Amino acid sequence: MAGIGKTTLAQLIFNDIRVKERFDFREWVSVSHQFDVLRMTKEILLTISGLAYTSEDLNLHQVKLEEALKGKRFLIVLDDVWNDNDFLWDEFKKPFMSGAHGSSIIVTTRSNHVASVMRNVSPYWLQTMSKEDSWELFLLNRLESC
Repeated sequence: MAGIGKTTLAQLIFNDIRVKERFDFREWVSVSHQFDVLRMTKEILLTISGLAYTSEDLNLHQVKLEEALKGKRFLIVLDDVWNDNDFLWDEFKKPFMSGAHGSSIIVTTRSNHVASVMRNVSPYWLQTMSKEDSWELFLLNRLESC
């Protein structure tokens, strides 16, 4: 479901000081409808290693990313994933197998099917707020802005 706070919750986790201290590398990737394995791999590699390759060879980028992550604890957030193609997911996650124990990938998605394709951990489903809680939150934010 859209607009119930999936991204906000993931941002709170990503930016928490305890999380920052726990991981060697953290990267946030906005995915949306286009699950472009090469783009995401290049983006993560650039952030983690500072290396930018002009090559469009996915294998080269994945090997370099695997080397950069070897033995390191990382947190990757894939925000707003729509891809339900398990082949693409399997292709994308290959370099992450070299990371240290405790490394994590968090995925936010609206789709039950996408969550099942990721298939590593049981999903955590956010629930919508009641009308009463929504109104209370609105009033609280309105009063704070005055």
